[in-house]
Amino acid sequence: MKKQALHITSVFIKTFITSMLLLATLAVTAAHAQSKISIKVKVPFKFMVSDRAFTAGYYSVSSSGDHLTIQDAAGRSIFTGLANQVSGRHVAETGQVVFHCYGDHCFLSEFWTPTRDNGSRVLPSRYERELAKLGKGTEFAVLNQR
Repeated sequence: MKKQALHITSVFIKTFITSMLLLATLAVTAAHAQSKISIKVKVPFKFMVSDRAFTAGYYSVSSSGDHLTIQDAAGRSIFTGLANQVSGRHVAETGQVVFHCYGDHCFLSEFWTPTRDNGSRVLPSRYERELAKLGKGTEFAVLNQR
């Protein structure tokens, strides 16, 4: 009788712990999904992100945690990559996508939403670092297209 009661208690505790872990995972996932904010921009020039090249056009840029996602005008995800959290820029109600340009080579560098204090910075590619060593770049910000 004692072994059976111990077994039932053990099963109950395992079930309870599993249920709590599942609820915590769902809560974190829901909060993570809600924190994803995107802005739509018209980029008037060709640009690169990491080692991928993109044409001028309409894009939707979003970040969630340490990931940056770019979608084309049709809503297809065309890039997902790692980004670091950064602070120090206030973008008011617009949001910004910031590019670093070296001559006619532009690289997506940062993403800032209007509702967060922090932005996301894409790690520069090897090619961007090489161009940066050769000369001073220009920073160009594209604002949210509402």
